[in-house]
Amino acid sequence: MTHVTSAIIVGGGIGGAATALSLARQGIKVMLLEKAHEIGEIGAG
Repeated sequence: MTHVTSAIIVGGGIGGAATALSLARQGIKVMLLEKAHEIGEIGAG
């Protein structure tokens, strides 16, 4: 079985941010990509 050591998350909304946080807490290196320049009020890019 392959051990995952890094992940790329596309989308910095609430789902992407939660996924990135969860993976990072498990010791996985995360790159979170978002096309918007700023975080919006609704939490989605």
